[in-house]
Amino acid sequence: MTATLPVSPAALFENLVEFAPDAMLVVNAAGKIILANRTAEALFGLNRDELLGAPIEQLIPDDCGLHTRHRLSTPKTPVHAKWAR
Repeated sequence: MTATLPVSPAALFENLVEFAPDAMLVVNAAGKIILANRTAEALFGLNRDELLGAPIEQLIPDDCGLHTRHRLSTPKTPVHAKWAR
């Protein structure tokens, strides 16, 4: 007997993010917010329309100015920790 998901993997992921008890943002390689949950909306005092498409740096205090450089230096492909294999 094969189990099937009642929803697509993408929808499942979006639901996991949405209903997580912690604030969660998903950011693309360009640094734009592409997914935000209701807890993030409450934390930042912004609605989803204000968060989606916004640069992640808009949410980071100015004294953390190295964030953009750090984000740009991350690998473009996933790097798996040895313990996670």
